[in-house]
Amino acid sequence: MRFLLSTAVALATAAGVAAHVAAPGHGPRDGRMELTASVSHVVSVTSSPVAGLYPGGQPKPLTLRIKNTYAYGIKVMSVTAKVGAVTNRPGCAGTRQNLTVPPRTGPIRIRPKATAKVIMTVVMPKSVANACQGATFSLTFTARAVRG
Repeated sequence: MRFLLSTAVALATAAGVAAHVAAPGHGPRDGRMELTASVSHVVSVTSSPVAGLYPGGQPKPLTLRIKNTYAYGIKVMSVTAKVGAVTNRPGCAGTRQNLTVPPRTGPIRIRPKATAKVIMTVVMPKSVANACQGATFSLTFTARAVRG
C-alpha cells in the first residue's frame, strides 16, 4: 500500500494582541478596567508532500516553513492542522480514523522577515479505510503567535 499526503491548502493565522487599560473611577477590580483584543493576521506557511504512509505505520515527518512577514519578531505558540473532508479517492474521507496530525506547541521564535522550519508528524491509524490507498489528503494549518 502506498499513501501520499499533500498540503493543498496552507494558511496560518498569527493572533494574540492583548492590551490592558487602567481607568480611574468605580468599577470592577477597584476602578481598573481591562480591555483585551485579539487580532488575526496571515503569515506564509508552505510544506512538501509526505509519502510512505500506511496503516499503523511509523509517524512521518511533515516539514513546514513559516514565514514571518512582519517587521518585528513573533513567537509561534502552537500549530494545528485540519484534515480536509474530501480526498481524491471515493470512499476515503478526511477523518481522524484515516489520518491524524498531532498539534505542535511552541514557542518557536521567528525573527522579523525570516522563515522558520517547523516539524510536525503525520500518522495513518490502523483504522484507515481500505479506500484510502493512494489517497491525497489536503491540510489547512493554523498557527497561533504573539509578538515577541
